[in-house]
Amino acid sequence: MGLPVVGAMGAAVGRALVGAGRDVVTCVAGRSGATEARAARAGLRCVDTLAELVAEADVILTIAPSDVALSVAQRVGALARGRETGVVYVDANPVPRGVCAEIEAQFAAGRDTVVDASIFGLPPGDGTLPLLLVAGGCAAPLAFLDGVAFRIRAPAVRFGDAAQIKLLQIAASKVTNANLALMCLAAQRAGLLPEVLEVLSEVNADLAARAGRSLPWMPVDATRFAQEMEVLRAAFEDLDLPTSFPRAAGDVLRGIAGADLGPRPAEGRAATHTAPEILTAWDRHWAAGDRERDARAGFALTLMTDALEEAQAAARAGVDRVGPDLEVLGKSERQPNMGTRVSVHDEASVAAFAAHVSGAEVFARVDPIHDGSAPQIERLIGQGARTLMLPYFHRVAEAEAFVGHVAGRARVTLLVETAAAFFRVPEFLALEGVDEIHFGLTDLMLSSGVGSRYDVLLSPIFAQTCRMVTERGMPLHIAGVGAIDDTTLPISADLTLARYVDLGATGSLLTRAFLSSQAAQADLPGAMETLRARIDYWRGCPQRTRDAAEAELRATIRTLKAQGRKIP
Repeated sequence: MGLPVVGAMGAAVGRALVGAGRDVVTCVAGRSGATEARAARAGLRCVDTLAELVAEADVILTIAPSDVALSVAQRVGALARGRETGVVYVDANPVPRGVCAEIEAQFAAGRDTVVDASIFGLPPGDGTLPLLLVAGGCAAPLAFLDGVAFRIRAPAVRFGDAAQIKLLQIAASKVTNANLALMCLAAQRAGLLPEVLEVLSEVNADLAARAGRSLPWMPVDATRFAQEMEVLRAAFEDLDLPTSFPRAAGDVLRGIAGADLGPRPAEGRAATHTAPEILTAWDRHWAAGDRERDARAGFALTLMTDALEEAQAAARAGVDRVGPDLEVLGKSERQPNMGTRVSVHDEASVAAFAAHVSGAEVFARVDPIHDGSAPQIERLIGQGARTLMLPYFHRVAEAEAFVGHVAGRARVTLLVETAAAFFRVPEFLALEGVDEIHFGLTDLMLSSGVGSRYDVLLSPIFAQTCRMVTERGMPLHIAGVGAIDDTTLPISADLTLARYVDLGATGSLLTRAFLSSQAAQADLPGAMETLRARIDYWRGCPQRTRDAAEAELRATIRTLKAQGRKIP
């Protein structure tokens, strides 16, 4: 048997089969060291490529996160077409009915057998076996699993129904657990947690026991469970049912995943923290989220990074959003020799930040709209991204596609940085589902053909367009900002900031120059405090003071031009 994905459940299934004398093959090339170690502990036989696995295994069982189930099936299906004989492909993942149909379509009808199955219960071991529900009368090829790795049950239901039953069981169990966790947090905030649990034990003993049992291990699985809530939301939507329950449960689970609890076990239900410890950490995280949610009325600062320690330090210093810059498509070609961000950030940082960064929301800048946009967005939301930024678009149709892919599950920020998009800002403002407008000065400079970023920033047309955004009540973010005390910058970051504030900005990026400045290197919280103080100053000062700052900014640029120096 082949296991293309070796998570906690897959490893336990493989271990049970190996213990019964079965040959179980997997491929861990390119996977993490933890995955390799897990496969080795289970006694699985590793091959170098997925192609070798598909060539050797007649039965392939995929137990994977819901958001990658289709991509695994696509890869296996393409390789299976090169076999002389058909393959039995078992998809044991909770996915919507439409995804089940797409998975089935990856394999040759009449030659390959695609099995819709779902797993219920803990991994096999210690005398327990999970239930494997198999739809469509396809249990016969899996008989060797029965009593060894699973208890197999094959009700007379259609293909796709096993996955649906699993989703509904998730609605009953994990949404209930999330609701109980939220009840406990509310009780703790009210100073009544012991009293509430005592009463609950008397009048609803089963719920009290469930709360005490589920909360201590929820932090380990909360990120994965939150992703399942998105799948459940889509399933409810397909059935024309309210989606508020899975949405709320997803918020709760992402909050628990983001609570700062220190190192956690990679998998399993190890209760490394008590319920009060989890609730306290979650409450701190929730309060920090309140600060970020209030940032629309304040000034949201975003740091693009994929370094966990840097993100944690930034969050502690008061940065509102942290996350990777994943935009690579076409950027090198349009910004040659600019010294601007063409990152090699790791997408995996999104999940790491969601689990281990407290006090800042997880952000990601994605690629421009392309054929891979939908799966990229699904992965990022599933991993815990709460704000997604779309760069380098021209037409409303591109923004509509992005909004459609996000589907209300994260904040949508449109990075307006092409001349075509700039002149269509009124249309973007009318587009339902857009939450923020962010103007990128570098590409606006390039696409409009003006001399520098400051030619854009000081343009009356730019000021008029910013006013359109603010008058609509839409949060307005502009470019990036450096450290206030950085004297190495050719133009004062403070004067630049004054211009942003005068235009009505409610947010900006932190530049790389900010982090590399002496002030930030020596004392990041102090540099952030200085920046926040200047934001407050420019917001609270009389208009004539901001006008004077603008005049000084223009004079600085004239001086630099007269000296023959390059204007950034």
